[in-house]
Amino acid sequence: MRSAIILAGGKSTRIGTEKGLQILGGKPLIEHVIARISECVNEVIVVVGSQSQKQSYYEIGVKEKIIIDEVNSGTPIIGAYSGFKSAKGKYCILIGNDMPFLNKQVIDQLFKLAEGHDAATPYWPNGWIEPLLSVYKKESALKVAKKLVDAEEKKLGFIIRSLDIVIKFDIDDIQKIDPELYTLFDIDTLEDHQKAEKILSTFKN
Repeated sequence: MRSAIILAGGKSTRIGTEKGLQILGGKPLIEHVIARISECVNEVIVVVGSQSQKQSYYEIGVKEKIIIDEVNSGTPIIGAYSGFKSAKGKYCILIGNDMPFLNKQVIDQLFKLAEGHDAATPYWPNGWIEPLLSVYKKESALKVAKKLVDAEEKKLGFIIRSLDIVIKFDIDDIQKIDPELYTLFDIDTLEDHQKAEKILSTFKN
């Protein structure tokens, strides 16, 4: 069984409003994310930071499981830990609520690479990883995340760095599937939002 954990607890200071509720192509951004990732997994969990956030997602019609962070800190590692605790899948993918162009083939390949290992992550030539598009073995990741949360670590990437066997999915290989790397595109600014509208229009044509 595969699970997807959508981290939606952070506050968007650069956009100024709840990021997942931003309208893209006529519907809330998180709806795009859920629609894409639902093609790849058996379970979708949305992790938020407060009861008010949870209510706001229910009000727009989100039917997936919504849980509140174990600790209301707004840090993604808390959201990841909360999601791992709740997930039923043996393997879980972590994604943000601002990633509307997830590629099914890329996601499927990450799950396949992770099988029998602790995680699989996109890997850049300079050594950067993408913890918010990585697949984790839940049992291993939950133990590591718990230790990091107890140590008050805030950087999500430390989960990947702390796991024993991590398979690297080179960016060059991802580009063979998704040449524009749209699956890694996230919306952090108003300019990103405008670019996303243009990308979405090409998908519809």
